[in-house]
Amino acid sequence: MPIGENELKRARARKAPADFDPTPSIRRFSGVTIDVAASVPSGADCVGIPVGADGEIPATLGLDRETLTRSGFDGAVGQTLILPRQNEPTLVAVGIGDPTELDAATLRDAAAAFTRAVSKYSHLATTLADVVKVPPEAAAQAVVEGALLASYRFDLLKGGTHGTALKTLTLVGSPERATPLERGAERGQTLAGAVMIARDLANLPASYLTAS
Repeated sequence: MPIGENELKRARARKAPADFDPTPSIRRFSGVTIDVAASVPSGADCVGIPVGADGEIPATLGLDRETLTRSGFDGAVGQTLILPRQNEPTLVAVGIGDPTELDAATLRDAAAAFTRAVSKYSHLATTLADVVKVPPEAAAQAVVEGALLASYRFDLLKGGTHGTALKTLTLVGSPERATPLERGAERGQTLAGAVMIARDLANLPASYLTAS
């Protein structure tokens, strides 16, 4: 909804308090841990499992394609299907589209969709970065970027920052891919942090974003 003239005048008239922090994302996401593991950690709340629009369904889900289709899930990029389990992490089928056309950009979108679908949970795990089609370093970078940027919120002028539910993101992958996955995850965290700082600054009214 467009900002009305009166609202725009009030926004311009506001002055930042002396202790105002123009880049809350630095503080908000500095405590988020990104790690790599060979299996799903015991403390994970949800596990994102990549599912293509065709091909085999990961056995971890315990469902066949017909059942997924009946549930409205066909594996398109951005689709998710939450499958609760008793006393175990919730499973989330995450669509990755055509497996033969999978690339880093698709993984980034899929990771973002997964994170939004389970936004209230603090420890997420996913095998999205362990797909064979995309090199592990590029895959890890894309998944971390997608997850962190999907968690971004700008609520600084709405009564203060409320933090993010996400505290830990675990990339589950085969041991032989661990080193490049770690490199990609570190790069993804750095680049996502830079993007969020830029978003913080772009979202501020001019009266807050002064030269000082």
